[in-house]
Amino acid sequence: MITYQEFKAGYKDGLPTAAGVEEVVKDHKASAEYQLAVIADDYDRQKNKTIMEYEKYIHTMTGASIVDPYAANHKIPSNMFRRLNVQRTQYSLGNGISFQDKTIKDKFGREFDVTV
Repeated sequence: MITYQEFKAGYKDGLPTAAGVEEVVKDHKASAEYQLAVIADDYDRQKNKTIMEYEKYIHTMTGASIVDPYAANHKIPSNMFRRLNVQRTQYSLGNGISFQDKTIKDKFGREFDVTV
């Protein structure tokens, strides 16, 4: 991970160099957090890595494991969690925002709920 001071040291004429920016981007994409975010984004787009890359194995008489080419994989990736979160958000914001003190909402105007 590159610190701000190390990144700033790579400046030329007060601007970051292309190589310095590429290094920062490459470090970011190599991080475990980024890789986890990519998997989560794929999951949200119904490309569940666990289901899509699952392979069944069979064992030979000698004990070696090989991929079973005839096993069916009828698992279907679902977008249930994204739909659930959208429904929760719609339900939460469907009736507008409420405050304990009713005068607060008047300060925001009549179109506040629609805008939010």
